[in-house]
Amino acid sequence: MKKAISLFLVAAAILSLNGFTAAESPKNDTEVKAAYIETIDETGSNIGSEETNPDVILPSSQFSVSYSLESSQLSVFGDVKGISFSVSGDLITTSENRCILLYDGMDQSANYNVAYMSLERELDKTSLFFSLFHKNHPEYINVIKVYMQLDGTNSLLLIEIYLKEDIGASLLNSQSVVYSSEAANKLQNWFVNYYSPISNSDSGISTLNAHRKDPITVTATYSMLDTQVTFVFTFQLCYDFDDIVINGGSQANIYFNILESHTECEVEGYASSTQDHFKLRDLSVSLYTAPYLMLDAQAPLRQYVRDERFFSRFDTNFSVSFTFTYRSFSLGVNFTEQKTMTGNSDVWVGLGTEQVDSSVPCETSSGNLPNGYTLYDKGAQYGIVVKYSDRSNESDPVLDPRSVLLTAHFHFILENAPEEFGSASQTLSRFVYVNVGK
Repeated sequence: MKKAISLFLVAAAILSLNGFTAAESPKNDTEVKAAYIETIDETGSNIGSEETNPDVILPSSQFSVSYSLESSQLSVFGDVKGISFSVSGDLITTSENRCILLYDGMDQSANYNVAYMSLERELDKTSLFFSLFHKNHPEYINVIKVYMQLDGTNSLLLIEIYLKEDIGASLLNSQSVVYSSEAANKLQNWFVNYYSPISNSDSGISTLNAHRKDPITVTATYSMLDTQVTFVFTFQLCYDFDDIVINGGSQANIYFNILESHTECEVEGYASSTQDHFKLRDLSVSLYTAPYLMLDAQAPLRQYVRDERFFSRFDTNFSVSFTFTYRSFSLGVNFTEQKTMTGNSDVWVGLGTEQVDSSVPCETSSGNLPNGYTLYDKGAQYGIVVKYSDRSNESDPVLDPRSVLLTAHFHFILENAPEEFGSASQTLSRFVYVNVGK
């Protein structure tokens, strides 16, 4: 049995925008609709729309809702089953196509957890629970949405307030609303906090334990009302080495590289050229050499690194402590040195191998990506560039042209990794032969 909800209908709106006079909206210009899902299932597939799930629609005699819009603040208030709510939110950003204005709603009464709050226009480009109402009443051109969950339950209350006036266009013209991909991702993708994806997929997972550079793609598809939203994320473990001449030198690039990161949806308002469901964090790379191939210096390789401690701003200027190790346990030679590397890619850090025994392999690392930093934007990178040189002339006898084996190590954690991926935390090795010749 669905929970009985006893409320009264009030359709009142106060609009106060630059260039507008605060006034009560006529009742026949507003239509308030509501639905109540008592228990969301594991994948949210029992939410649907009024066409697929009409039993959860509340008659107008069972709810009371009012709203006000004052400049950049939206408020929706009323009560459900004797439990009041008073949701207010500031205008934060828009969807990528600018048809959805997104708010950071919060229930001041603390009775409900607000999942989603928005003002939407161009309704054919958005997803609606009351899609049939929209089809039958095209004169309503805007909708205010508040989706929320009664605290301590697994329910979902859907409120959609349909308007004949294009308030959204007025707001976009009167307010300075800047599109922020990171804010839009967090606010629009409310459903990831309430149920699981209906499907996950991956390609290139076999690459994880193979010595290849194949891109690794993971996806997650969620049900969202009467449509589906899919997050797509592709990354690559990159390790590029050049052959060198005897007693010559070159450099290696070892890094994580994000090749693709976007959101797919047949509804334009929810599609995006970005996504933040999948992220890489706790990253580090390292390089281990062969005898008579020495690591001389290194510099950071960083691009589009997110500092999520400050709402996902880009930051590549942080410093990390990394370890350089020169060792040969069989010879009893071993020392480790901690060094600091800044975010300036033009500053090389010397590794101090000029006076050491070149017959002993050495290892260096990027240092761990600090806590709170992540990679998920297309084009994002984290790793190191390392200068290396051949010292064949220091061997006795002098070595002939040869191939030497270098090892690149990668460590990362993939947030929201699909089950097929195995552990979210991975440490992988890649082996590369470098030719040393004339």
